[in-house]
Amino acid sequence: MAGKTHSSYEAIASSALPPQAENREVPRKKAIASDWRIICDDVAIGLGAIDNATVDLTITSPPYYRHRDYGVEGQIGAEPHIRAYVDQFRRVFSELLRVTTPVGTCFVVIGDTYRHQELLLIPHRLALLAAECGWIVRNDIIWSKLDPPPESPRNRWRTGHEHILFLTKNRSRYKFNADSIRVPYAQATIKRWGNGQVYGGQKSSQRQLPKDSRMRHGKSFRLNPNGCIPTDVWTLPAGDSSVRHYATFPERLIQPIVEVCSEPGDLVLDPFAGSGTTCRVAILMGRRTIGIELNPEYAELARKQLKELSTRTD
Repeated sequence: MAGKTHSSYEAIASSALPPQAENREVPRKKAIASDWRIICDDVAIGLGAIDNATVDLTITSPPYYRHRDYGVEGQIGAEPHIRAYVDQFRRVFSELLRVTTPVGTCFVVIGDTYRHQELLLIPHRLALLAAECGWIVRNDIIWSKLDPPPESPRNRWRTGHEHILFLTKNRSRYKFNADSIRVPYAQATIKRWGNGQVYGGQKSSQRQLPKDSRMRHGKSFRLNPNGCIPTDVWTLPAGDSSVRHYATFPERLIQPIVEVCSEPGDLVLDPFAGSGTTCRVAILMGRRTIGIELNPEYAELARKQLKELSTRTD
């Protein structure tokens, strides 16, 4: 895949690109019944039904704290205190670690919450908890929304982003096909480093420990001929799904994750599946998938989407 650049990721990587610049459809694959499974149950029970080290990639967005009432008993997100909400994820993260392969990864899309005029720092709390459970936190990716929901704060800035926690089971060895998402370097970067210029100045020459920086004094920085990996700020609209669900996230957010962190035939899991957007994208991209959803109505929506893929003739 060396040298291949995907326009969908360029839209994420650069806020200069308008959202309409990306209209590429997901590659279509006819699903068969053995490719997918939707479990309608509590997330802990659903995860308990999955064998050890069988999941290659998890992409999920759990219910946000005190954002919505999904109308089902046992739902996460309605706890009386933030500590109780965060504690719900201890078993989830531990079970996800158990079912993930040694080279597998996990992406958790999560927003924050204001309570009593205080930001609760929920993504940061969950990242620390995931680390306690044995996950390696590789990135805290910022999803900058082109169309954030309306709000009218009087004495703070509007909220326009969410977090995507990139977690790995192994510190350095995991599936990450970097060449599949590379984008062109900025002209300023090419001008600064394109001719193999040597890094260094007065500040770097006085650094006491050479390993204090990723850039070594007196060393040249060679640009990759296939381009660079996009930054950890992704600019995308909030949603592009017509499915009747309160909190679908855009397929264009899921596609590059599936592309870079899994291979055809791999198993993709969403333990908070909602209407099945992650599962649908996984099937369309040639992966197998399992979704877990507590709400029977949403679980049925997910099944309906995947059954429709099974009956496609295109």
